[in-house]
Amino acid sequence: MSPALAARVQAAVSNRQGPRRPLKSLLRVLTFTFVVASAFGVVHFREQRQQRLEAQRAELLSTLKRAGQTLTASDRELPARVAAAIALEATTAYLGDRLPPELQSEAQLSEVLAQPTLYLRGALDALARPERVSELASSSGKDAFVLCLLSPPETRSEKALRHKASAAYAQGSGTEATRNVERLAPLLQALPLLERGWARRVESAESELALQTLQKLVDAAPLAAAVRAAKARQLLLVLDESSPGSGPTELDGERVHPVRVALTDLTSGEARLRFRQTVDPSWLSDSTRAQYASGIDSCTLAMDFRRAATTKRP
Repeated sequence: MSPALAARVQAAVSNRQGPRRPLKSLLRVLTFTFVVASAFGVVHFREQRQQRLEAQRAELLSTLKRAGQTLTASDRELPARVAAAIALEATTAYLGDRLPPELQSEAQLSEVLAQPTLYLRGALDALARPERVSELASSSGKDAFVLCLLSPPETRSEKALRHKASAAYAQGSGTEATRNVERLAPLLQALPLLERGWARRVESAESELALQTLQKLVDAAPLAAAVRAAKARQLLLVLDESSPGSGPTELDGERVHPVRVALTDLTSGEARLRFRQTVDPSWLSDSTRAQYASGIDSCTLAMDFRRAATTKRP
């Protein structure tokens, strides 16, 4: 190839390649910019997610702190003392009545019963098993026994007792007369959420989903009721024994059976009052017995408990 032709070929090739160099540079710049922007976006997203996580964590911890700020060390130990009191009274052999003379007046008894009180009622054989206590507490509410103990009917007529039993059924959450009584269930269910161990679970949660799960548990827990229950200083316990025979069972589940009542000082662990009596709804009219046998038996038991406690003895 002549030198002149070679020069012309080289010039043509150079002209074709020249304009591409700025395009390649532009592509490199755009690629670099995209990579940097993507990396920045990932970092920014992670920072935002971490900030949301910490904000949720702080809010949940703050909720728990506010809910439990009035609890003392003694309050936090109450579930263990309650368990000990239940174990003492749920023995197979009844420990015997305890009706001390210092409570043998309506005024003295009413003063004691007006103290902050936890209430639990359940079958004796079930309460004797510690693993069943929480389950029984969930189904134990402020029934006719509590209402009639703190606000007895004026007479023992069927009509008066039926009225009280009906009121207890209708006002299961309690009335002004029973405002000092708290159910045991909230204490057992929600107090653990206010302990340091549960706060550590919140602190160690590594995802928003984990924190949201913990938040839902806290939102559903009766924290205020648990704190009120932790302030109780006595336990009112009603234990239904097995039926001694094969008598009929009423439509609401009532039957002839012995019942124990115990009022325990949760500070000392000693029983303040203890009483045992057999309930029997057979004296009621058929229509009343079918619907209110259990409530009326509970009401008469409460009245007999008060009467036994306040009867003067030599």
